[in-house]
Amino acid sequence: MRKLILALVLTTAVCLALAAVAAADPGNVQVSGQSATTAQQAGAASGAAQIDPSNTNISIRVLSPGDDGDVSQTNTAASSATAGNMAGTTQTADQSSGGSGIQTSQQQAGTDQLALALSAAAQAGATNDNLPVRVLSEGDDGSVTQSNTAGSQATSGNASGTTQTSSQDQAGASCGCSGATPASGIQTANQSAGTKQDAGALSTATQVHPSNTNVSIRVLSPGGDGDVTQSNNVGSTATSGNSASTGQTSTQGQSGASCGCNGSGSGIQTAKQSAGTVQDAGAVSTATQDHPSNTAVSVRVLSPGEGGSVNQSNNAGSSASAGNTATTGQGTTQQGSAGNGIQIGDQSAGTGQSAVALSGAAQIHPANTAGSTRVLSPGDDGSVSQANNVGSTATSGNSATTSQSSTQSQAGAGCGCSEPIWSDNTRTSTTPATSPSTSPGPAIQVAGQQAGTVQTSIAGSSADQIGASNDASPVRVWSHGDDGDVTQSNTAGSSATAGNTAATTQTVDQAAAGRSCGCGNAIQVAGQKAGTLQGALAFSGAVQQFGHDRPECGCGSSSGGSGNTASPVRVWSPGSDGDVTQSNNVGSTATAGNNAGTTQTASQHADGSAIQVLGQQAETGQAAFAASLAAQFGASNDASPVRVGSYGGGGSVSQQNNAGSAAASGNDATTAQTGSQTAGWTRCGCSTGTIQVLGQQVDVAQLAKAVSAAFQIAPRNGFAPGRVWSKGGGGDTTQSNNASSLGSSGNRAGTAGEAMQES
Repeated sequence: MRKLILALVLTTAVCLALAAVAAADPGNVQVSGQSATTAQQAGAASGAAQIDPSNTNISIRVLSPGDDGDVSQTNTAASSATAGNMAGTTQTADQSSGGSGIQTSQQQAGTDQLALALSAAAQAGATNDNLPVRVLSEGDDGSVTQSNTAGSQATSGNASGTTQTSSQDQAGASCGCSGATPASGIQTANQSAGTKQDAGALSTATQVHPSNTNVSIRVLSPGGDGDVTQSNNVGSTATSGNSASTGQTSTQGQSGASCGCNGSGSGIQTAKQSAGTVQDAGAVSTATQDHPSNTAVSVRVLSPGEGGSVNQSNNAGSSASAGNTATTGQGTTQQGSAGNGIQIGDQSAGTGQSAVALSGAAQIHPANTAGSTRVLSPGDDGSVSQANNVGSTATSGNSATTSQSSTQSQAGAGCGCSEPIWSDNTRTSTTPATSPSTSPGPAIQVAGQQAGTVQTSIAGSSADQIGASNDASPVRVWSHGDDGDVTQSNTAGSSATAGNTAATTQTVDQAAAGRSCGCGNAIQVAGQKAGTLQGALAFSGAVQQFGHDRPECGCGSSSGGSGNTASPVRVWSPGSDGDVTQSNNVGSTATAGNNAGTTQTASQHADGSAIQVLGQQAETGQAAFAASLAAQFGASNDASPVRVGSYGGGGSVSQQNNAGSAAASGNDATTAQTGSQTAGWTRCGCSTGTIQVLGQQVDVAQLAKAVSAAFQIAPRNGFAPGRVWSKGGGGDTTQSNNASSLGSSGNRAGTAGEAMQES
C-alpha cells in the first residue's frame, strides 16, 4: 500500500508541474511573505542571609503587681527570584483575485526562549527569648508568639503564542467557451512555526539552630500564664514551566468559470503546515532544618494560677514542580469548483517535551519541650501541642494536544461537453444517444497528516527526619489541679508524581462531486500517521530515624531522638491527668503514568468511479516506573504518669507508630481508527470501475513497573502508670504499630478499528 501511495504522490507532482508549464496566461500574480524571529533570554538571581538574629524580652517584677502585655518575636529571611519570557506572534495574509492567477503566501515564525531563576535563603542562629520573672507580684502574663522563618522561591517560565492565518480566494472567469483555454488558478500556502523553550528554577532554604525560649518564673506571685506559640519554619519552592500554543489556519477557495466548455483549465491548491515545539523544564528545591528547638518552661512556687496553652512546631517543607504544555491546532480548508482540480494538503506537528522535578526536605534533631513545675501552687495546666513535620513534594508533567483537520472538496462542472442522453436516467440504461466530445481530467485530492510526540517526565522526592523529640512532663508538689491534654507527633512525608498526556486528533474529509456529463475519475489519497513515545519515572523516599546516642556534649544519658514523652509527676497533688495522644508517622507515595489518546478519522466520497486509497497508522510506546520507600527506625512513645499521695483520674492514652508506602504505575493507550470510502456513479456511462484500498495498523507497546517497600524496625509504645497512696481510675489505653506497603502496576490498551467501503 505504501508503494501505491508513493506512486500516486509522484504522479500528482508531475501533474502539478505540467499544469504550471501549460498555463498560457498566468493572470494576476500575488506574492505574500511574512517572517518573525524572536530570541529571548531572562535570568534572575536572589539571595537572603540572616545570621544570629536575636529578640530578647525580659520582664522582672519585685513587689510589683500588674499584668504583662503580649509579646511577639519574629526573625524572617526570605528570597524570591522570577524569570520569564513571553513571545506573541500573529501573522495574517489575505489574498483575493478576480480571475485566474497565481497566489503565493508564506508565513514563518521562529521563537527561542531561555529563562533561569535562582533563589537562596539562609538563616543561622536565630533566637527569640522571653523571660518574665515575678517575686511577690501577682498578675497575669500576656500571650507569647515566637517564630523563626526562612523561605526561598524560584519561578521560571516561558510563554509563546503563535497564530498564523492565510486566506486565498480566486473568482472564476465570466466565460471561457468556444475552444478557449483559460489559465488555471494556482494557490500555494506555506506556514511554519518553530518554538524552542528552556526553563530552569533552583531554590534552596536553610535554617540552622533556630530556637525559641519562653521561661516564666513565679515566686509567691499568683496569676495566670498566657498562651505560648513557638514555631521554626523553613520552606523552599521551585517552579519551572513552558507553554507553547500554536494555531495555523489556511483557507483556499476557487470558483469555477460560468462556462468553460471544451477543456477549461483546472485549479491547483497546495497548503502546507508545519509546527515544531521543543520544551525543556527543570525544577530543583531543597529545604534543610538543623537542630530547631522550642522550649516553654513555667515554674511556680507558692503561686496559684492557671497555665496557658502551649503550641510548639518545627516545620521543613520543599516543593518542586516542572511542566510543559504544547497545544497545536492545524486547520486546512480547500474548496474548488473547477471539477477537475488538484488539491494537496500536508500537515505536520512534532512535539518534544522533557520535564524534571527534584525536591528534598531534611529535618535534623528537631525538639519541642514543655515543662511545667508547680510547688505549693494549685491550678490547672493548659493543653500542650507539639509537632515536628517534614514534607517534600515533586511534580513533573507534560501535556501535548495536537489537532489536525484537513477538508478538501470539489464541485462538479456545470458544463464542458455535449451532454449524453440516457433513456431513463439510470446506470443500467442503454447506450447513450451521443458520446461525450471531451474527457476532462480527474479530480485529484491528496491529504497527509503526521503527528509525532515524545515526552519524558521525571519526579524525585525525599524527606528525612532524624532524631525528632517531643517532651511534656509536668511536675506537681503539693499543687492540686488538672493537667491539660497532650498531643505529640513526628511526621515525615514524601510524594513524587510524574505523568505525560498526549491527545492526538486527525481528521481528513475528501469529497469530489460528479459531473453532469463527462468521464473523469476522482483520485483520492489520504494518509494519517500518529506516533507517541512516553516515559514517566517517579521516585519517592521517606525516612524517619530516632537516635538514642549520647548528646553532643558527651555526657548524660541517651538523647537526641527520644520520640514522644509524656510523663507527669504528682506528689501530694490531687487532680486529673489529661488525655495523651502520641504518634510517629512516615509515608511515601510515588505515582507514574502515561496517557496517549489517538483518534484518526478519514472520509472519502466520490460521485463517480474513483480510485480511493486510505492508510491509517498509529504507534504508541509507553514506559512507566514508580518506586516508593518508607522506613522507620526506633520509633518510641512513652507515657508514664507517677502519683504519690495524689488521688485523681488518669486520662486516655493513644499511641501509634505508622509506616506506609505506595507505588502506582500505569499506562493508558486508547486508539480509535475510522475509515470510510464511498464511490457513486455519474449520469453518463464512461465508468472505468472503482478501486478502493483501505489499511489500518495499530502498534502498542506498554511497560509498567511498580516497587513499594515499608520498613518498621523496633517500634515501641510504653505506658506504665505508677500510683502510691493515690486512688483513682485509669483511662483507656490504645497502642498500635502499623507497617503497610502497596504496589500497583497496570496497562490499558483500547483499540477500535472501523472500515467501511461502498461502491
